[in-house]
Amino acid sequence: MRASFYGAEAVAFAPFDFAGIRMVLSTWARGVSYNEAAMRYLIAILALAGIFDSVLALRIHNQNPSDAPPCAVSEKFDCGAVNHGRYAVFPPIGFDEAEHSGKIHIPVAVIGILGYALIAGLALSKQYWLTLQAAEIGFACAAFLSFLEAYVIEKWCIYCLYSMCIISAILVLTIAKLLIDFLRRGKTGAAATP
Repeated sequence: MRASFYGAEAVAFAPFDFAGIRMVLSTWARGVSYNEAAMRYLIAILALAGIFDSVLALRIHNQNPSDAPPCAVSEKFDCGAVNHGRYAVFPPIGFDEAEHSGKIHIPVAVIGILGYALIAGLALSKQYWLTLQAAEIGFACAAFLSFLEAYVIEKWCIYCLYSMCIISAILVLTIAKLLIDFLRRGKTGAAATP
């Protein structure tokens, strides 16, 4: 008796109902007021905010380390320590690297400026799949930098936290845009079939 109970339970939950989930989501997508241009411009505006944030971080990076940066508010929040450390450039400065070794290191803030500019350009040109790919790469980089700040540097940069929030919002909006488009295409395709 017990085996048949588990057998019936397994049969009841075995086939996962993707069609039901898609129906619920497409019903939700139909009820959502959606403006494609507003979504595109919102992603671009967030990318511009990311550029501005990265420019502020680059200003701290280029500032004299002896000057107190504007966000050195506590021992845990110190933009100067983060933006002048070995991880503030790519590739990171080696432990045994001489100060003027001649190796080329690009400030992470410059990479952020270029990345956000790319995201803005892709969003404005309606290349949403490529916007998603760029946002995923940006999110992975920001998450890795947050990991370094939390566990290696043990100090936080306010500009880096702002950037993490901005790239997260861009990623969520881009996923929502692609999901809504996919569900609306499915609805019009289902309406066309007899």
